[in-house]
Amino acid sequence: MALIDIFRPDQYVPTVYDVDYQKLWDQGIRGLFFDVDNTLIPFYEDQVPARAVKLLTDLRRKGFKVFILSNGRSERVKSIERQVQLKGYARSGKPLRYGVWMLNRKTRLKGKQMAVIGDQVFMDVWCGHRLRGQGILIEPIDRVRDEASVSKRRPKEKEILNRLGITLFCDRS
Repeated sequence: MALIDIFRPDQYVPTVYDVDYQKLWDQGIRGLFFDVDNTLIPFYEDQVPARAVKLLTDLRRKGFKVFILSNGRSERVKSIERQVQLKGYARSGKPLRYGVWMLNRKTRLKGKQMAVIGDQVFMDVWCGHRLRGQGILIEPIDRVRDEASVSKRRPKEKEILNRLGITLFCDRS
């Protein structure tokens, strides 16, 4: 495996609603970690859409352990936790090893049973792989408006994906 392959998403789909959750279940994935900003909601909004709440609820009913995973502020993550009635991890440190280790410890899941779902290659996909699980990439909800630190990484992420032979959905004609 080439070094660049740590950034290769296990699934690349337009939205969280397009992920093949049955395939994940069949592969032994039992823990799903959802990024918040530009994955479930735009980074500038605070309300989780009813459709996202329903998705997370349905996934729990199917037997998945579902969590919120964010490098964002604690207050924001707590607000999201209340709306979706899930445990959340704020300032998670993804993709750093400490954050990954804490997730393994707190959830009592093995890495190969976990999938991280988010809109960033360097944070979400890499974190999933550092867990020894899966990293699932979705298109950002809002490609135009992004946090400053994230928008600086987007061109490099696009370059990495191009080198992996992956074309962003927004670039397809």
